[in-house]
Amino acid sequence: MPTKDRISELPDEIIVRILSFIPTKQVITSTTLLSKRWRFLWYSLPSLLFHYDGNYDRSPWFTDLIATTLMFNNAKTLEKFSVKFEFWYYRLNCHSTVNTWLRYVTMKSVKELDIDLTSSSDKKYCLPPSIFDNDIFEVLRFKGCLFKLFPKAVSWGSLRLLTVIGSESFSRDNVRVILSGSPQIRSMDFIDCFDSNRSRMVDYHYEIIRR
Repeated sequence: MPTKDRISELPDEIIVRILSFIPTKQVITSTTLLSKRWRFLWYSLPSLLFHYDGNYDRSPWFTDLIATTLMFNNAKTLEKFSVKFEFWYYRLNCHSTVNTWLRYVTMKSVKELDIDLTSSSDKKYCLPPSIFDNDIFEVLRFKGCLFKLFPKAVSWGSLRLLTVIGSESFSRDNVRVILSGSPQIRSMDFIDCFDSNRSRMVDYHYEIIRR
């Protein structure tokens, strides 16, 4: 007796929700081999997860995959955008490519942003000023990015959790600025961050209790 395919009986909305927890590349390569009904479900994914640990020579396909996915994504809003790969500062347009991704997902009102751009060189990706003026973000995680406040203020009206790993130019002034512009924040973590003089590495954890 053939096994009944109960997953295919689910509404598209439920299937898309399930697929959103799987790395986006895997979703695309898997669903395009299935029936026509499944083939384009990835267009509607509310969470986009891109993780790449390969080498520099094969990196173009990865950045092209992200660009194509963002181009075809028709979700009204994004719940999460997560990207992890080694940031090659000297590669042509690498910096502007990441800026383009961030502009797109912020236009989609993304709530959770996870950017991991660890670099083997001293040059790091510098977060654009627009990141610090967004009242939609609820969760932010940055690794290997320059975390400079432009200007000396933030507007994160909905932010609850912030994690910054491996950044530079950290100071206690950063904390005061973030607290003043983030009325809903509950937790902040600064891990393996250098101070403004790169003279020492600092780790800070803040739990904020709001009444």
